[in-house]
Amino acid sequence: MAEDSDHDLLQDRCVNMIARLFNAPIEDGKQAIGAGTVGSSEAIMLAGLAFKRKWQNERKAAGLPYDKPNLVTGANVQVWPFSLDLISSLRTFHAGGSPFTGLLPASSFQLW
Repeated sequence: MAEDSDHDLLQDRCVNMIARLFNAPIEDGKQAIGAGTVGSSEAIMLAGLAFKRKWQNERKAAGLPYDKPNLVTGANVQVWPFSLDLISSLRTFHAGGSPFTGLLPASSFQLW
């Protein structure tokens, strides 16, 4: 990310701390793989791509189709799902509701 090796070391330490905090499956003596981002939109898009890859690997292992990933979000999401749709072939569905009230139960059933 940066040309400063101290910065890179600090970033790697932070990635490993967060990975272990969330119980990432890391073998003893191994390092977590991660990336630093400037803002939350970049971070959530990287997380979305990682989520997609994990989903595909699980579906492949189970012998199920893995070519049409979906993502269901609340109505209160920001711009990132639309950007993620464009770069990752995810199909995003927005559950009913409003940014102020959150998910409305009756409209959420329309997704099914």
